[in-house]
Amino acid sequence: MFNEVAKNMQYVQELFLEIPSHINPTDNVEQIIFLLDKEPIKFRSIAYESASWEIAMEDLKSSGELYRWTDFYYKTKHEHPYHVEIGLGWAFAKTGIYPPNFINTLNKEVRRMVYDGVGYYYALYRRRRTIVLNEIPEEISQDDLSGFTQGVGRRLWYEAKGDVNYLLKSLEIFSNHRLPDLWRGIGIACGYVGGNNQLILDRLLLKSADFKSDLKIGVQLAVLSRQLSKSISKDIKLTSEIICKMTISDLQIASKAVLC
Repeated sequence: MFNEVAKNMQYVQELFLEIPSHINPTDNVEQIIFLLDKEPIKFRSIAYESASWEIAMEDLKSSGELYRWTDFYYKTKHEHPYHVEIGLGWAFAKTGIYPPNFINTLNKEVRRMVYDGVGYYYALYRRRRTIVLNEIPEEISQDDLSGFTQGVGRRLWYEAKGDVNYLLKSLEIFSNHRLPDLWRGIGIACGYVGGNNQLILDRLLLKSADFKSDLKIGVQLAVLSRQLSKSISKDIKLTSEIICKMTISDLQIASKAVLC
């Protein structure tokens, strides 16, 4: 029943894990961008997310500074900002290194996406602690908990693969105050990955209940991500029309307003 969702997710996950094997520590940023732009446009931002993770990992392990990553970010942020920021979060989570001077200079929305990456990583690789036991790592401050939880929400949608009943069961574990951020993350993942049919989307909207607005904000962020990367697809159009009750054109201004 959820074949297309699972198919898209499998492609995304395989692409994410494949990219680092093509990046060498001696490659300059322009060479990496040239490589990444060979990926078909639909999920190209995932390639950028993976490259961001690899570049940041090399930076953190070699010098503890993010000079090369910063160069990569400023040369790609106009088309793939959220994914590159999430990739940095993956690197922080995997290495356990959080350069305080760098983190403290990030604006609120960039910081949220970085910690979204941390949250997704923890929900994937430390699932029992993060999802089953609903634990929050001690290095996550109260200010960054929203982004962290958003990333956990994205992971919950990947686990559910479009099965709304499975998703709802997973959400039962979490305290109410975290549900808005979880639903926003679900909206981001649902909107970006796609593969959903009208039945799935109608049910997801219905079951979001008091958190419809958070789900819609997540979808709007996915729309904005795809607008920036010029990768609008029929999937994101359908999701926008059903979840947000708006066309892609109508969402252009609304999506940008999410960040204000």
